[in-house]
Amino acid sequence: MTPFKTLDLKHIIVAMEEVHGDSLALADNEHRFRIISNENYENKFALKLANAKTDKSNHNIDFSKDGKLLAFTEINKPVIRIIDTGAKKVLHSFLKHEDDIESLQFSPNGKYLASGGIDGKVFLWSIKRGGFISRFPSHPDYVAFLKFSPNSDYLISCGFEGAMLCTNINTRAKPKKYKQHKSRVTALCFASNHVIITGSKEGEIVVMNYLSGEILARFMTPHGETRGLVCDGKVIYVSGTQTAIAIYSLETFEPIATHYIAAPGVPSCLDFNADKSHLIVGCLNGKLAYYNLENEDELRDAISLKDYKNAYEIIQTNPLLEFCDAKKSFDNTWKKTYDSAFSLFVKKENSKATALLESFRGIPGITTQIQALVRDFASYERFTQLIANKKLSAAYSMVEQFPSLEKTPLFIKIETLWENSFEKAKKHMLSKNDAGTAKLILDSFSSVGKKSPLIQTLLYDTDVFRDLMQGLKDKDFKKLLTIIAQHKHLQETIEYKKAMQLAEKVFDEAKKKLKEKDFETVHTFATLILNVPHLHDKAEVLDNYALCAQEFMQAYEAKDYHRAYTLIDEHPFLIELSEAQELEQNWEDLVDKAEEYAYNAKVKELKESFADFFTLSSRANKVGILLKTAYLVQIKKYASSSKLSNADVIRAIKLYITLLSYDPEIEVIIKKLQKLRSLELDLGEDEMEIKDDDVWLKHTNGNIPFMIFKPA
Repeated sequence: MTPFKTLDLKHIIVAMEEVHGDSLALADNEHRFRIISNENYENKFALKLANAKTDKSNHNIDFSKDGKLLAFTEINKPVIRIIDTGAKKVLHSFLKHEDDIESLQFSPNGKYLASGGIDGKVFLWSIKRGGFISRFPSHPDYVAFLKFSPNSDYLISCGFEGAMLCTNINTRAKPKKYKQHKSRVTALCFASNHVIITGSKEGEIVVMNYLSGEILARFMTPHGETRGLVCDGKVIYVSGTQTAIAIYSLETFEPIATHYIAAPGVPSCLDFNADKSHLIVGCLNGKLAYYNLENEDELRDAISLKDYKNAYEIIQTNPLLEFCDAKKSFDNTWKKTYDSAFSLFVKKENSKATALLESFRGIPGITTQIQALVRDFASYERFTQLIANKKLSAAYSMVEQFPSLEKTPLFIKIETLWENSFEKAKKHMLSKNDAGTAKLILDSFSSVGKKSPLIQTLLYDTDVFRDLMQGLKDKDFKKLLTIIAQHKHLQETIEYKKAMQLAEKVFDEAKKKLKEKDFETVHTFATLILNVPHLHDKAEVLDNYALCAQEFMQAYEAKDYHRAYTLIDEHPFLIELSEAQELEQNWEDLVDKAEEYAYNAKVKELKESFADFFTLSSRANKVGILLKTAYLVQIKKYASSSKLSNADVIRAIKLYITLLSYDPEIEVIIKKLQKLRSLELDLGEDEMEIKDDDVWLKHTNGNIPFMIFKPA
């Protein structure tokens, strides 16, 4: 595939991201930042920042999703600058990291910026308030990647050591930790809010649900270290150390094409424009290439001209056309042609059938089907004679040899006769135990090898059918499948087929009831089909969801919101419920207000803003972090006052440590006060132990002081 547009930016493209939906933001290694229109490919924003660190090996440049903000770090200085791209002015400067900053990432909702350093530390910053919010769990080595989930609820951090931490921003519960690769993560993207795709230095790709920890797929790519990853909801695009870009199905995780695109240089960045189905590739040689992934026009033209071989070749040139409407039209045309040819063969109009199929000959896969159809119907005359002469054993043998004959009306008629005969014989055996009449009814099929086991079981082990029918009546799938396991040939019976149809119907009804939030019925239906092997895992998931959702809805309807929030935190999948989303939005609003109070050291108002949720234990970590912010602001504000004695300051610091534990923030303040006030503060080992952020609730049960100390 060739790009429809290529720009030469002359320098290595080190960062690239779609913004607004109509523009592309990017940076090069010569400190140039720009936003390019996806319509006319001209600069909408351009700025050169000589002090900006633009190293292709780092991820310390990011644009906000709306393109209004640019975040970068400076050369030889651990400071973060945020530029207002409209005014081309510095909006915020964040200085907290003590060493090089390796990764920056704006949250999709625009509220936060996350930063990760070479020392493994991860910080969260407020864009609205222009300051530090909190630190996240650190890595033992440098932070290689930061990425927010599409809904901004989770922050994913990847360290050089290969570990990945997944932290809920809203609750700040203990992060989930994974090490899904042997080597470090070198690329990362999301397939959905809860499914993440990571690529490693060794070229391995892992797709996982990071909430449950379930690995959905693991496979190797042929292009070395993974450097680019992007997903459009159907396809995963992967680039490595070569110019080739590979694509994999998100449904099957099978390769669609390992050399889908030969980029105009080794790719350094990949991005996807969902509105236009454009893949955008930034390269180490400065080339920026745009690819139209689903241009159906040429394929539609070939189909309209009935040039199906050419249509197939167009699809092979661009495998992504497999997902487009024109490909569905191609498939439907072939199916109709096949069905029409089949009907002509049945009518013994072979020459017409062969001519009809001619326009599809030469297409791999389809040609094989054509050859099988022609071969099978070459024996059709003999097949009809065998049936006419009631030589059913030979006729069934022919069907096994020539499978196309199985779909002929003649064979369908024979199969219907068999089913009716078997049901009639079964009634005689079950009601009268009349083996003589049953044998006579089934006499025509007695020599058919594949029917013999069923006939023998019916005649000489009739109780098996009684048990089978009772199991079906009771919807006792465990009993049914136990019988089938002992008598494999019973899979050919109407009872078994009805049972499987019933199981599928029950499963479909369970899914329908799930949408209707009738969780009790979902539980009942899921329990019914837990013993059906091919539905077991799905039924188990449904059942677990239904039981958790039922408990959540009971809590929600009873306005027991403490319990409802706790259930959301214990079972993150509940966020799919609109009621859970409503509660989460309410919590985010509370946190937003509380952050404002925390920045202004207003502990009383902070507590009141949470109201009854202030002591919500599953979210005490988040509240604890906000309390830390408020108390630290108080200490910074008053500790330097001459109205306070050193004893007052020491009492305040020790109270802070008792309430919230020792942490790096209070450590920095202590060191400053030791210089400023000649403060002598001796802390024991137990006092210097860093504890969890929810320790305040265990110590106080919510009865906290509104001032860490009161100035004299």
